[in-house]
Amino acid sequence: MASHDTYEDCERYIYEQLEQAPPVLTDALAAGGPFGDLESCEEAFRAAIPLVRRSAPEWAGTAHCLYAGTLKEMENHLAAIEHAGIGKELGLNLVGQWFYFDVMEYCLNQLDRLDEALQIADQAIKFFEQNGLEGFHADHLSRKANVLKQMAAPLSRDPAGSKEAKALITQALYAICKSLSINKTEWKSQEEEFKHISRIAARVGVTADDLGFLDSMDDVRDLVNPYMGTTSLPRRSAAQLYNLAIEAIKKNDRALAVRYYADALSLTREDNPEDRAFKAFLAYQYGVCLLKMNRLEVFDPSTRLSAAGCHAIVQIQALWNTTRRLFSSLDPELIGRWDQRFPPGLTDAVGRIEQDPWMQMKEKHLNALALMDQGQFREAIVLLKHALDEADGSDDIMFAAATIVEAYLSGILKKQRPRPGTREFEEIRNHIWTVMRVFDIQIPQFKAFYSRAYPIESMRELLQWMNSVAPQKDKG
Repeated sequence: MASHDTYEDCERYIYEQLEQAPPVLTDALAAGGPFGDLESCEEAFRAAIPLVRRSAPEWAGTAHCLYAGTLKEMENHLAAIEHAGIGKELGLNLVGQWFYFDVMEYCLNQLDRLDEALQIADQAIKFFEQNGLEGFHADHLSRKANVLKQMAAPLSRDPAGSKEAKALITQALYAICKSLSINKTEWKSQEEEFKHISRIAARVGVTADDLGFLDSMDDVRDLVNPYMGTTSLPRRSAAQLYNLAIEAIKKNDRALAVRYYADALSLTREDNPEDRAFKAFLAYQYGVCLLKMNRLEVFDPSTRLSAAGCHAIVQIQALWNTTRRLFSSLDPELIGRWDQRFPPGLTDAVGRIEQDPWMQMKEKHLNALALMDQGQFREAIVLLKHALDEADGSDDIMFAAATIVEAYLSGILKKQRPRPGTREFEEIRNHIWTVMRVFDIQIPQFKAFYSRAYPIESMRELLQWMNSVAPQKDKG
């Protein structure tokens, strides 16, 4: 047998075999040739099939599959499948097998009966490999990859289906790479399909560890490396996860977007400036998503944060500090290009970070607020006292002292006035005095801010009452 390494070699061999068919079949095929039409061809086959079944029964099954091929070209998929099935039952020679697999795979695919199309593709792969028709073997491997790609695509956008999508798309990668290993000359025609497959693979977290089959396909590895290499694959995965996060936000599912952002950030390297720019942008957008998910867009100093809000701010601070760190490592020219490509850009992002009031909050303060939200007031007071010892400015002192007072009054004493002579009484008085000492020396605009943030007048009244019932000689 001559070499059948390419699809064209195999197709030529099939048509050589077709010359042995009864003339009525070749005439029917010719009816759809350059000077015919599909309707004439379809009519000729309907007339030919009964004749073949009587005069050349060994070609009867193949005749039905040839007819199915015409029906496929007419987009009559159900009828094509029906006649291909009849042909299979009657028995097929090599010509019939080729038409049978071609019709069944195509029509089942068009009808979205993908599970059945996949079964047929596997049968075709096995048949043509066993019969040495490597061109057809490669062709059906690439068709299998296409079916698997379609099965994986919708699952890849659903977290619940990502594991199944990863298994399917890994099979698709193997199938298309195996096809290319048989016939590398098909790369130009297959590259666009490979891009689509690799995009899904990146989306569901396929890694180099999943591509061990490339170890025996060195030539193919060189072809696909721009899409599936150890550097390019994580980069593409991060980009796909970022896109999924944007889609989730559009659907008002910020919790899902946060998961995608976290995964994307973990994959993004810092080896080169472009990667650092993307990671800086990604960290900023991740922080914005957390900010909005926790309804922290508007800073209101009078609103007491929940534990979840406190933890979110700590996380946002870490993310935005990453953005600032990476931004400082970038060349101004690259920053300018990035700002133009992705407006409003990194410069705007860093400017917003610098102005955001949540970035000024200390981690101890946030952790104390979280403890208070969980009812752990005494533990919060201990933490706030440490924060007060470390305070390096009026804001820090005011926050720690005023929050200690709040923890005592609202949490421990349940909004009851403290009893003179108790430890709580003296603790509260000392910390209110600290608040007033800082407040009274501020300029008017800062006094206005602190008055919005803390119950200054209520604390002043409480301090006056405390001093009246238990005078304090050294403070007042």
